[in-house]
Amino acid sequence: YVRSSYKNFNSDSQMELLARAGVTLMPLFGEGGTLAGYDNSTFFNEIVTWFKRYGHGGTFWAGKPIDLGATTAELINEPGNPYFYSDYNNIQLYANMTKAVHSALEANFAPAVRPKLLVSYDGGFNGSPYGRAIFAAGAVADGVTVHPYGGHGSESALGGRERVTQAHSETGLPVYVTEVGWPTALGQAPTGDSLQWSEQQQASNTTAFIDWARSLGYVADVTYFNYADYGSNNWYGIVNSSGATHKLDYYALKAATAAAGG
Repeated sequence: YVRSSYKNFNSDSQMELLARAGVTLMPLFGEGGTLAGYDNSTFFNEIVTWFKRYGHGGTFWAGKPIDLGATTAELINEPGNPYFYSDYNNIQLYANMTKAVHSALEANFAPAVRPKLLVSYDGGFNGSPYGRAIFAAGAVADGVTVHPYGGHGSESALGGRERVTQAHSETGLPVYVTEVGWPTALGQAPTGDSLQWSEQQQASNTTAFIDWARSLGYVADVTYFNYADYGSNNWYGIVNSSGATHKLDYYALKAATAAAGG
């Protein structure tokens, strides 16, 4: 599975790349700008149209030996993050959007192929208080996403596990960890989300987190951030910035995926 903006895989030729690699996309609908900019029927209809072609049971997969169509629709990356959205604190707007998209998916897809709507519980920034606020405002979801980076504290290696457990205990919904990671730019400043780690530590942290998440029974996905290093210290990647060198974490993630059966 790969998480990416749907705009990166919005044509048959782009989707064919994933199909040949045996990869299912976890599409993200909405990155940056303003939340209000997404609150319109054109955007909601675009989500429906995309799934009719590229989602599970979509027309793109007709006649292909395996249907690898997307089964989840993640609505807005980190909607509670003030660095991404000037109107991040418009809780009611985001809650209303979740209802509109969920209704559109229900109206257009049979239950067997209906995409699961994923809603950000921690807002990508504000933790569980954000999730409690959006659901109090009427948000509707089939699953909740969290970004449990470890931060800069003494338990940074563990990741922000409390975000995972709270998201489930407070909603009863499956939890999708759509971002978690540990950068390896030793000697450089910490990122906003994490301390820096050796490549061996990065691999150990990833393995431990996935094993822990799998043991809970309600975590539907752990997506590691990111594939390749970027910037001066955002070296979260499982490969270096050129993509030429695999880190130890590449093999750790590969082993964890194999253990899950795919």
